[in-house]
Amino acid sequence: MHPRRAMRILAIIAAGVLFAVSLPATASPVEKRSHGDVVLYQTVAHKVANGEDYYSAVDEVYRARHYPTRPFFAVRPPLLAWIEALVSDAAMPLLGLLASLIVAGAWLWRLRNHTVVVRILAVSAVLASALPFSFSPFVFVHDFWSGMAVSCALANPGPRGRAALGLLAVCFRELCFPFLWVLVAFEKDRRPALAASGVAVALLALHAFAIHPGGYPSQGWIGLRGPLAALGDMTDVTVLQFAPRTLALVICALPVFGWLQNRIALVWFIGFWRTDKIIFG
Repeated sequence: MHPRRAMRILAIIAAGVLFAVSLPATASPVEKRSHGDVVLYQTVAHKVANGEDYYSAVDEVYRARHYPTRPFFAVRPPLLAWIEALVSDAAMPLLGLLASLIVAGAWLWRLRNHTVVVRILAVSAVLASALPFSFSPFVFVHDFWSGMAVSCALANPGPRGRAALGLLAVCFRELCFPFLWVLVAFEKDRRPALAASGVAVALLALHAFAIHPGGYPSQGWIGLRGPLAALGDMTDVTVLQFAPRTLALVICALPVFGWLQNRIALVWFIGFWRTDKIIFG
């Protein structure tokens, strides 16, 4: 990228962030309930570990805590609860550590033709973002694991690997389904992504039909969070949460420069931004 063009993009990003920071903030129901969400997921997993059916446990726990089960994507897919029920709460941080090392190793291999400095910086960034949350309550949150799968997919040079990891991400968090659309749109060999998309549709349909009817509807979050929602979420799940807010938001937007060289990553970032804006305001 030409230096002048890069500086213009950086100036636009900085101006946008400063404008967003100047706007009055509103309370986020998602932030207030984040700890409650972790307890919710753990309670469901504990019931599954005791032999209860996942969707029966969801119906009981969600109703008791007044959490919505409609539309279907208000309920997370069962994969993480099954894993937690299998290995116990104590082992989850170790699995998070293993996932972090796998993603770091994938990027180390992907950047094998770059300089040692670039590889060290990239792997350090991955580990600095992933490791703190491997040993925090976020390890029980589905988004952590779907993010790991997508990060690993972006480091994978093969269409089959990207499609398989994209499908895994959907199994953790249904909102990752558009990532498979991006693969279908831009892969040279679209067959793996199409196959993964078909499997994902079937699994999500089964998930939707398995949810017990009559639960609470989602209250809708449109308009409650404002223009900082997308970048704010990115800083809140990385070590940038400890940096000054304005600086963190600018740094968080910088990966756009690298993603301009990768259509799949760039479109996925834009899609995440728009999805976050649609859902959270």
